[in-house]
Amino acid sequence: MALQGFAVGTIFPGAKYLRGPIRSFFKMSNQSSISSLSSVWLNKYRSRGVTSTCNTPKVAPTAIGDENSLQPEFKIHGKKIKKDKSQNLSPKPITASEKAILNYIDTHGQLQTKEKDRNLKNLLPKQYLRVKTDPTIVYLINTTAAKTFSNAIKAENPDRNSPVLEIQPGLGLLTSELLNTVGYKYLTGLEDNPELATYLASEYNIAVIECSISDIPRYHHLDKHDGGERIHEILNKIKTSTNSNEDRRLHIVGTAPNIGTINFLIRSYATKRIFFEDGLPWNGVTLFLALGSKVHAICTASPESGLVTYRTTSVFCQSLFHFKKIAVLPRDAFIPWDVKDTEVRKGPKTRKIKVVNPDLLTVMRVDINEEAANLIGRENLFAYWYFVREHLYARTNRIIPELEKWCPGCGRRLIRQGFDIYSIFGELTPDEILKLYLQFVSWPEFSYSSFLNAVEKFQTRIEISEDGDH
Repeated sequence: MALQGFAVGTIFPGAKYLRGPIRSFFKMSNQSSISSLSSVWLNKYRSRGVTSTCNTPKVAPTAIGDENSLQPEFKIHGKKIKKDKSQNLSPKPITASEKAILNYIDTHGQLQTKEKDRNLKNLLPKQYLRVKTDPTIVYLINTTAAKTFSNAIKAENPDRNSPVLEIQPGLGLLTSELLNTVGYKYLTGLEDNPELATYLASEYNIAVIECSISDIPRYHHLDKHDGGERIHEILNKIKTSTNSNEDRRLHIVGTAPNIGTINFLIRSYATKRIFFEDGLPWNGVTLFLALGSKVHAICTASPESGLVTYRTTSVFCQSLFHFKKIAVLPRDAFIPWDVKDTEVRKGPKTRKIKVVNPDLLTVMRVDINEEAANLIGRENLFAYWYFVREHLYARTNRIIPELEKWCPGCGRRLIRQGFDIYSIFGELTPDEILKLYLQFVSWPEFSYSSFLNAVEKFQTRIEISEDGDH
């Protein structure tokens, strides 16, 4: 074997780059003469434009781009000779998902009814004409779904003079319905695509802010570090009534395909920032959001849903907000399409539970629970958020040992209330967790407990970095 390798390298030095022929060389046991096989190789590669000697292999001038060449691309002296790209100018073939989405737009989008509307498909970003896993931004492409969405909002009898912020209006299908069907007078779009933003501003004469909802936390973080006013500029661009005596609420309309949007709104409310700051030209916020199936399952989960679905977001949403289902939309009405996943969880603590219907989006009206906010105290919302976040990080945390860390000796009170040493936070409903927190802060030893120091440290960490939610 060593002799064969030596002979090949001596007769044809470039053969070490020819992996296929070398493999065939060692497999061909019927070749008795190494030199005869080497001559076959030389004749084969001379026909492809390679001239080989014992010293220096060369490339013939006609090797690259020669139509008669059998192998226009090969390696020599460790360098790869590239193909002539001018010979391959054919357009990239359309994928099956792109074809399916474009066919759906032609069938359900009704964008081909007018000559000017035929170009709307060209405005859609190409990266959204495909299937993605858990997309953060989606665009509405179905006019029927837009009418269903707007009619559900209209049935709630909203104040037409309230400022409205539409998340990712895209082609403006829902924008048109909000202006004409619902009758909103002060509408602002939040669109990060420059071409779509220009189209919306010219077609519907609305104010458009060129950013996405996911950019706002990053802008807020940058403002804290460089003293910028990015968030201030965004809030000032939201159109509002010129009558300062009117008591209005900001209406946020759009889609929340994943849990990130909900976590951002929860954090903003807990920290009283961005849309929930004091001194803004609106008093409170009302949300009309089309929730993805996974998001809806998490926001409305109960302890019986399993420890995987029931989490911090579930408790905070249900204890501090009122959720009302007002409509259901098909998931195919939004692009990019999501990978359909029924997400069946298994395990001893998470029994088999189907938490997702991937074909539907649920439109929810979300209002602030003013009664719960007053019980907690608006200045203590951050402490309550930390309480829920800390103890439901692992839903199997035991209630008595966890609270004993903050207030030693409180276990006897909890036992009298029906808890035992094995009771866990994941078994409590959102209302029971809120009740437990109110009792916790009413204990005499709470005022000098280490819980307050932990809240201050966590608040400092939040101010320094954009830490994610559990």
